Amino acid sequence: MTLLEAWKDSVLLCNAQALKLMLLVTFNAMRSVLKTLCVPWFLVTLSIALITAFFLRSTVFSYILYHGVTAMILLAARPSIHKKELHYFATYGLQYSLYIAQLLILLLILVFCAGISFEYIRNLLGYPPPQLCESDPECIASSIFFLVMLLGTQYFGLLTYPLFFYLDRVGNIFKAMLRGIYLILYNLPLMLIYGILIFFVYYLYWAIIAGLFSLAFGISCTLQRIWIMGLQGTIAQYGLLGVPPYLFAICLMYNIYTKRVHDQYSLYQ
Repeated sequence: MTLLEAWKDSVLLCNAQALKLMLLVTFNAMRSVLKTLCVPWFLVTLSIALITAFFLRSTVFSYILYHGVTAMILLAARPSIHKKELHYFATYGLQYSLYIAQLLILLLILVFCAGISFEYIRNLLGYPPPQLCESDPECIASSIFFLVMLLGTQYFGLLTYPLFFYLDRVGNIFKAMLRGIYLILYNLPLMLIYGILIFFVYYLYWAIIAGLFSLAFGISCTLQRIWIMGLQGTIAQYGLLGVPPYLFAICLMYNIYTKRVHDQYSLYQ
């Protein structure tokens, strides 16, 4: 299959009927995830983690909590013949942790090679809006680098699809990355259309949340603030408020991954 043939095929999956079917399957997957995670051991562990995070107010701990909760959601959404109990989450949770650790090392190497000093890493992790950088070229570079990685990952699966391959044990992280790039490249029109849909869902969700906060507490939220909330609207910053849009995105991405890998199986061998 050539690249143009693959693009033509992926465009056919973006018509109204296919979109409706994909959304129905996604909503069903979201329901299954919530059903899987509504078990006593997970709810007790999550409650303890949230209470601890509230009292410690540690950035490091919040990111550990973030990856713990996102890993559980992702693994619950993952299609599997295994029963999704404690053993399943422990086994694949270790794989998730290994992927994140290797990814962080690769990203730090990339940051170093790009000439961005570690002085800006803290600002970069703090999601600095570009206007705060003024005319500092290094800060602007760090912000652009981060925004590309964030938008690419959060909406278009830049680092998420390789994770799916890694969890399916296709090999080391480089093989997983390569297959993830193949999936995105050979289905680029599909990825762009559904990525824009995820983007719209994120911002619609945070606009509704901002409106509710405004009505309940008289807190004024400008469009710029909603924009920042959309970028930062993860479990790490907003706790369980960040779960719904992430759950939608991960279930939709997994449905796309499952369908396209099945349809283009020979491409990923």
